[in-house]
Amino acid sequence: MRSWTPSASPVAAAISSSRWTTTIRWSTLCSSWYGLTYSAGGLYFIRSNVFEAFAIPTASMVPTLLPGDRFLVNKTTYRRRFVRRGDEVVFRMPAEPGLNWVKRVIALPGDTVEVKGNEVFVNGRPLQREPAPRASLGAAARQVHGELFEEANAGRRYRILFAADSKPLPDYPKARVPDGACFVLGDNRNNSHDSRALGFVALGDVLGDVQYRYWPAVTWSRFGVVTE
Repeated sequence: MRSWTPSASPVAAAISSSRWTTTIRWSTLCSSWYGLTYSAGGLYFIRSNVFEAFAIPTASMVPTLLPGDRFLVNKTTYRRRFVRRGDEVVFRMPAEPGLNWVKRVIALPGDTVEVKGNEVFVNGRPLQREPAPRASLGAAARQVHGELFEEANAGRRYRILFAADSKPLPDYPKARVPDGACFVLGDNRNNSHDSRALGFVALGDVLGDVQYRYWPAVTWSRFGVVTE
């Protein structure tokens, strides 16, 4: 006797195909969702623990950083070493939640610091500085107006500015930097809101040090490592 096997009806085939397609689409959607979740988690980890991007809207750090510069801060630096004089750091101020600041570290715990007549004294000695050529700023020179100097602090050298259109800020009386804190100044010395007004910065509020410009203002020739 010849055996006979009924074939699947067109309706049953369509239902089976639809279920198979739905399964594939759901699997693809789940894979994409997990991929996005892991990617977002990875980005959050990097932002919280390794690098974080910032932008500077003011001229307080000219000539090192210009208004509009976007830069990366390395959050691992101070897990490997202590903050040093001359470091350019980003920190938060508990009195102004939600705001981050970028300044130059001038003095550390136990140091005495004083600002008098545009001269900065650390441990009783003035920080040495000498005129710096404007050509050293490259294409950014046309954005920088005032007297340009190169300052030395604990073996570090960096450029500072006394802006032509700003008045000197009041002197800062001699004081000792307390334990667990540092004294910071902007590189644009007479156009910066810094420790002369804010007071000492807790080292625990320092997020990291400035290392790379990833979106420079004025010219792309300033892209890359932030040089001092």
